[in-house]
Amino acid sequence: MFKCEISKAIWKDEQRTSLHAVLIRQVELPFPPSCCLDIKDGKFNSGEITGVTWDIDKQMFFVGTKYEIPWKDKDGHVHTAEEITAHLVKRVGWIVST
Repeated sequence: MFKCEISKAIWKDEQRTSLHAVLIRQVELPFPPSCCLDIKDGKFNSGEITGVTWDIDKQMFFVGTKYEIPWKDKDGHVHTAEEITAHLVKRVGWIVST
């Protein structure tokens, strides 16, 4: 099994000038991760992997995924960075990186 720490950046704006949070989640895969892979498990969805780094000291892959930005739904509600973060932490199992 391959240990992976997945990270996702949550930005406050579309221009990505203000970072709101970085979320992480650790998983084990039966194969090495690669770009474009999307890891899913029940409610969890990593989003498309955009970068992979192997840390030889920690014997772990560090995996970056597609970032999240505020977005507007079909009813016109804007989902803020705070709402996106709260959803991913409370309902999906991501952890806010310190």
